[in-house]
Amino acid sequence: MGRYIAPLIFIAIMYFGVKKLLLHFANPEYVTMSLLDIHKDGIGDTKYIEITDAYNLGEFIYQSNENLSSVNYINYPLISFSEEGFSNGDSTEFYVKVFVKDNDVASDCLRDSSCIKAGLVEVKGRVSDSGVSKKELDLMQEGYNVDPNPIEIEQGWEKPGLWGGLLMIIIPGLLLLANLATFRREKEQDVIS
Repeated sequence: MGRYIAPLIFIAIMYFGVKKLLLHFANPEYVTMSLLDIHKDGIGDTKYIEITDAYNLGEFIYQSNENLSSVNYINYPLISFSEEGFSNGDSTEFYVKVFVKDNDVASDCLRDSSCIKAGLVEVKGRVSDSGVSKKELDLMQEGYNVDPNPIEIEQGWEKPGLWGGLLMIIIPGLLLLANLATFRREKEQDVIS
């Protein structure tokens, strides 16, 4: 039974190595975009993005453990202070198309109000595959005109390296070949005896 499990594990590791390589080659570099360009044109098929001209108002939602002793992540909207950043020219309601999910916050930031400061922010990360959850969107609706298809950027995600993906393919591949060769030799010996 064990000889069948090992090849399956090697194949699973190789699968994740291929996914890592595909992510690496999907966008060779981070794409730098302005928030206004994202509002007008979207992000296309960009997977790794850097936004340098966005503001946050210091408002965020968070996920924490049950007794609120530590924060798992915060999620906050990005806004633009140019005229195009407001919905229909109404300066009382900000148009929001991009949300940022930040896992790199101090676990006790709620107690000392240091989770995020209002002002200009630079965001560099990965575009989330799952997007903003409905529950989070419902919490952020008040005071914002939220795009029907908002984009969520996971702050701090680095592009997968080339070598990590290659090693996840090469090493399990060699082990898989060695395992299959051993299995074949054992089968040939069984036939001879």
